[in-house]
Amino acid sequence: MASGLCSTDPVAAEAVEFDDQAVLVRAAAPVLDGVVAEIDGCPFAVVLSDSNGTIVDRRVGDARLVAGLDDVGGIPGARHTESVTGTNSAGLALRLGRRVSVIGDEHFLECFRDFACYGHPVRHPVTRQVEGVINLCCPADVASPAVAMFLARVAADIESRLLDTPATEQRMLAAYQVAAFGSPVRPVMVMNDRLMLLNMAAAGLLNPADADAVLALASGDGEPRERLLRLIDGRTLKVFARALSNADATLVEFKSGGSAPTLPEASIAGRWPDVEMARCRERRLPVLVAGEPGTGRTSALRKLAAGLPISIVDAAVLDEASWSAGLERAVAAGAGLLAMESIELLTERQILKLTGLLDEGRHWIACSSTPVAELTGLHRVLAARCVGRIELAPVRARERELPSLLRARLAALGMADRVKFAAGALQLLASHPWLGNFHELHGLVDFVLSRRSAGEIMVEDLPERYRSSPSKRRLTAMEKAEYDAIMTALRICDGNRVRAAQRLGISRSTLHRRIRSFGIQPAS
Repeated sequence: MASGLCSTDPVAAEAVEFDDQAVLVRAAAPVLDGVVAEIDGCPFAVVLSDSNGTIVDRRVGDARLVAGLDDVGGIPGARHTESVTGTNSAGLALRLGRRVSVIGDEHFLECFRDFACYGHPVRHPVTRQVEGVINLCCPADVASPAVAMFLARVAADIESRLLDTPATEQRMLAAYQVAAFGSPVRPVMVMNDRLMLLNMAAAGLLNPADADAVLALASGDGEPRERLLRLIDGRTLKVFARALSNADATLVEFKSGGSAPTLPEASIAGRWPDVEMARCRERRLPVLVAGEPGTGRTSALRKLAAGLPISIVDAAVLDEASWSAGLERAVAAGAGLLAMESIELLTERQILKLTGLLDEGRHWIACSSTPVAELTGLHRVLAARCVGRIELAPVRARERELPSLLRARLAALGMADRVKFAAGALQLLASHPWLGNFHELHGLVDFVLSRRSAGEIMVEDLPERYRSSPSKRRLTAMEKAEYDAIMTALRICDGNRVRAAQRLGISRSTLHRRIRSFGIQPAS
């Protein structure tokens, strides 16, 4: 047992005893170990509270925050419920059961008003009960909506660890933690034929099609080896691989010394190598197609089927009874690809049915969903069952490809030889947020063709809302994360800024200010 006391302000928090070996604490510890590397040197503190509002763990990125947190009782063993300390991120998130922010003067107690605090509930993946709250605290003058996405990922990682983990996977995780959590962060992965653990540094290096090549680096005799690995996109990386005999897995560390890829002129974002699709088709491996609505998820599923029969059951257009009936018909048909669309909308009962089919292994199943980072709980667990993964980038992330994407739509309409977009129009369209992705892009092309059927499409041919997009400046890493968080919230909330602000855990005025700063234009 452990206990904590507020150092200077007995009103700020109630000191209680807590179990430092509780399931939540043990599940969160490896995740928080990883967070330390991400916030190192930043004025952030990540604080874990249990379902009673008691702080059970704390990690600090900048040692200068420690004294300030101690002064307001931000220490393990301190209870921060609304009845004890008034409005605060942990107590408010527990009461509302959703992500919140409490910034500066929004705090009830004066001693908290120098801080911006964000809270995100941690729910059990099966029971959906709130097990605790993960909080991020920082000085009020560095508050940012980007924190919301960061906390959502941390909460999801903790939730996934609340499930029982087989001993083999525990040993894999232990090896991964030892190798990955250093400073600076190194690209590291641990994998076997069922599971892959990798940090963001490694994820940025690899395509799904590279997994088999990396796994083959572990020799049968378990001897470690270093070699150059050629990836599917033409790059070569220097890697050091060794077998983990106690976990029947391979530890791979990526080192400097490889060659840069030879990239085509257009970005390859949102594509998947045909050879990888063929491998999944041949072996009937389950596949997940993830991306925002309008990024071509259904088209990707049809391309995956490659002419084979495909049965599509879409949770976005069917109620639960109709969905179950559609699933039964598709299973009875038996041939080709069973495509389960919009799995993020499935109920727990529907997920159990689909999981049962995956366990049977008699059907070739592919799923589609919103971006994986937005999935939580059982939906995230279901997505993890899919060996193959096609990540479709939103149109706003494919700026370099925009001219070719527009030409492709013109070609599909038989107009590519008669019409083209002028440079000025392309420049404006490149700075547009494209909340509707390809649905919106295709609608724009159809509209401008109704006004001009030959020659160059000029700025004045565009609808009014596409003409005023300001030129983009290059964003910092934090600004890019904040921009993506705002765009995701606006998309999920159908452009409703009130609901988007609530989802981000910020005030409407803050959201409006950041939207103006980024030059984001309304969707309609």
